[in-house]
Amino acid sequence: MGNSCRCEANRLAKLNQQLRGVRLGNFRYVDKQLNLGELSGNHFEIVLRDVVGSQPEMEKALISLKEKGFINYFGMQRFGNTSVPTHHIGRAVLKNQWEEAINLILLPRPGDDSEWRRHWKETKNAKSTLEKMPFNKRLSLEQQVLKSLTLTGNNFCQAFASIPRNARMLYLHSYQSMVWNTVASKRIPKWGVFRKHRRPGHQKEYKQVAFTPVFLCDHPVLQKYNTSWICPEKVEDETLHKYSFDDIVLPLPGHSVHYPDNEETIFLPGAYRKLVVKPSDVSWSFMKYDDVTKKLIQSDMDRMDGIPEPVPEEDGCKLALKLSFSLPTSAYATMALRELLRTETSASHHAAMTLQSRYNEQAVADA
Repeated sequence: MGNSCRCEANRLAKLNQQLRGVRLGNFRYVDKQLNLGELSGNHFEIVLRDVVGSQPEMEKALISLKEKGFINYFGMQRFGNTSVPTHHIGRAVLKNQWEEAINLILLPRPGDDSEWRRHWKETKNAKSTLEKMPFNKRLSLEQQVLKSLTLTGNNFCQAFASIPRNARMLYLHSYQSMVWNTVASKRIPKWGVFRKHRRPGHQKEYKQVAFTPVFLCDHPVLQKYNTSWICPEKVEDETLHKYSFDDIVLPLPGHSVHYPDNEETIFLPGAYRKLVVKPSDVSWSFMKYDDVTKKLIQSDMDRMDGIPEPVPEEDGCKLALKLSFSLPTSAYATMALRELLRTETSASHHAAMTLQSRYNEQAVADA
C-alpha cells in the first residue's frame, strides 16, 4: 500500500506497461496522505504445502496460535542473510571496536572466500584490495569502506562512518534485537506466565510474576502510538486485574526506556516491545492437491485480473494448509509460523528446504 500526491490514477495505471514483475492497481482517492509510522499492521495469506500429521493435531496447533499467540521474537531476517550476523558487527560498534567491525564486513566468511577478501586478510592494503574487487561489487557497501580506508590511511572509525546511515543503524538495531530476543527467552522460563488469579499450590509463582519489575502498557495506546513514547506502568497488586500475559512489554535497550535498577544508557533510542503477540483475523482451511506446481492461493494480481480462486482436487494425495492472519507492526510472520510448525527459521535450514522442493519439482517434470 502506498499513496501518491497530486497524481491521477490513470497516470499510475499507465506505468504497468513498463513495469516488470510488479503491478499497480486498486486505486482510490483519499483526503489524507499516508505518513511514516501510520501502518497499523500487516495481513498475511500463506500456503504451507505437503503438510504431514492428522488434521485434529493441526487444528489444535492453529487454535493455540489464535488464542495464545506466540513469543514476539525478532525474525531471523533481522540479523542478515550472510554467515556473519549483523548483530556481531553492531556489538563491535557499541564497544568502539572499529577495526573488528570493519574486518567482520571485509574478511572472508563461510560461503564467500573471494580473492579480494583473502587479499584484505593477508595485506590489510585497502587500495590493492579495491583493485581486486569484481565489477558486481562496485557501488557496494564494502567498496565504500575500502575507498574510505584508502583515503584515510586505514582509519577504521571513519571507514564505518562512510557507510550510509540507514545501513549503519541496521547493525545497531540488529544487536538491540538480539538482546531483546535473549531477554525474552530467559524471562518466560524464569517467571512463567502472567496469571490474573492465584491457583492452589502456585502462590509462590504468582508472587514472583506479579511483583517482578515487568513493565506494561495499555493495549489501545500500543496499537495507536509508537511504544517508545509511552511511559510504562509497573504492575502492582491493585492493578493486576487490568492486565493479562499478552499485555507485558520488554524494553529494547536504549536511552529512552526505563530499566529496573539499571542506569546504563547507550545512544540508541530504545523502545518497548510486546513479549507475546496474538494474531487477529485468523482463519485456515485445508486443501488437497497433486500438482506441486499448481497455484493454491489467489494473489492480489489474480484478483485484479478476475482469475477465480484455485479449486482443490478432492482426490489429491498431498495436503496443503491455507493460513490467513494479521499482525501488528514489527511482528514477524516467520515467528508465528515457527510457533505453529515447531521448526527452524535459520537461513541454512530454509535454503535446504528450497533445494529439496526444487529437486522434487524437477523429479515430477522428468517423470
